[in-house]
Amino acid sequence: MTRKNLDSRCKAQTKSGKGCQAAATAGGLCFFHANPNKASELGRIGGRSKRLSATESADPLPKLDNAIAVRDAVAQLIADAYAANFTPGSRRAWHL
Repeated sequence: MTRKNLDSRCKAQTKSGKGCQAAATAGGLCFFHANPNKASELGRIGGRSKRLSATESADPLPKLDNAIAVRDAVAQLIADAYAANFTPGSRRAWHL
């Protein structure tokens, strides 16, 4: 790296103790080291926008109004568990 490139880098250290490699602003720090709460704020905003609401993530529950329906639901549950079909955001439809 040339001397000019070294001077344009953030003067702060990362959590691992290495020098931050981000471009520096006028104060000598990168944007996130100059504004330490901004990274967590932006992370929360991003997390909220990707979060599924309860109605989007919940599968419709089958009617368990008789012993055969309960048996079929338990059999499907066991088959799904055995096949590892439980993933976050999966929208498994019950076929009862």
